[in-house]
Amino acid sequence: MEQSVSMGRVLSFCDWVLKFFYANLLWFVFTMLGLGVFGFMPATTALFSVMRKWIMGKTDIPICK
Repeated sequence: MEQSVSMGRVLSFCDWVLKFFYANLLWFVFTMLGLGVFGFMPATTALFSVMRKWIMGKTDIPICK
């Protein structure tokens, strides 16, 4: 029983790290597609809104529609 709890924590941590990496990768790509300066604010706003929803517990929201 104790092993399944610790594996659940490891899986949860790995899932969080993967989502964080993916969101930051998308932020970087869309910032570059917006020619840097013009893509920075929209990409940052989108990243913050997704992160806010994740922190609030809504983890099933799609990142890209």
